[in-house]
Amino acid sequence: MPGCEQNRFHQFDVWGHTTATVEAIATDEESRSLRRWAALLHDLGKPPVRHVKQNGEWGFYRHEIVGAEMAEGLTERLRLGKREGTLLALLVRRHMDRPDPDDGRLVRRFMRRLDGHWRDLLALKRADNASHTYDDNEYHDRLEAACERVEAEEAAMLRAESPLDGRELMALLDREPGPWIARIKERLSTLVLDGELEPGDKEEAARIARRMGGTAALLAESEERS
Repeated sequence: MPGCEQNRFHQFDVWGHTTATVEAIATDEESRSLRRWAALLHDLGKPPVRHVKQNGEWGFYRHEIVGAEMAEGLTERLRLGKREGTLLALLVRRHMDRPDPDDGRLVRRFMRRLDGHWRDLLALKRADNASHTYDDNEYHDRLEAACERVEAEEAAMLRAESPLDGRELMALLDREPGPWIARIKERLSTLVLDGELEPGDKEEAARIARRMGGTAALLAESEERS
């Protein structure tokens, strides 16, 4: 990596940038050894893929993919367990991801791909930016806030259960099992999440379910026929 020059968006060559990234992530309060390995190896794929673009600048197309494969191959030499090695490769592979913080769908996909380790990747992205020629901290702050929002929403959804289960709904509406049950339960759960229905208020839930029953069943049956 020493001597591998970069484009105008970087202050140093690949090695200088790498050491700066390691130093930046090591000063993070919650940094761990795995994060430092990710910082050290995140641009490992740059030298093999470096090429000159049409504008005359250096390009590093797919360096994160090549780097992830190389990092995973170093797992045993680094004495990392299989899970740690997989996570290391994942952080290297995803360090160029840049979802729009205002698009909840993209933020959720970003978080799912990281299997709960989005904070580790965000720490890497912040450290990676430390020796760039541009400041991306505002974007990272927005992405962090968006991830925390999604995390809170998903935690709330887990707590927001329908006051009535499938058996109770079938007995209440005297209907056979079908997709209509999921529709009503989803609506009741949403009302609980929004604070419009108490989690244990079966009486009010039953009233809402009776009102919805016919519509939900017709919609479900229509979808089954289509």
